[in-house]
Amino acid sequence: MGLDAETDRQPEARIVKEKRATIRQAAMPLPQPPLRPLANLALAGDWIGVLPATIESAVASGEEAVLALHHALGAGAHVSRQHSLRREDAA
Repeated sequence: MGLDAETDRQPEARIVKEKRATIRQAAMPLPQPPLRPLANLALAGDWIGVLPATIESAVASGEEAVLALHHALGAGAHVSRQHSLRREDAA
């Protein structure tokens, strides 16, 4: 069905759905402002401590860092979190 490779050359594959891959949070943590060690630098990403430790949290952290820098540096164009590309918008 669409694969030209011989079946004896196909690698073994398995799909694993891990329901406990991330921690379960009973309540949302208080939002933390992005870390800004310098006036023109904001740290973002999963490794700075946003929870849960997922790609989505890292992206949200990056968006917050961009907004913080935009505000701090007084950039000319208006940036709104509502206009950022989100997975729900793309679907």
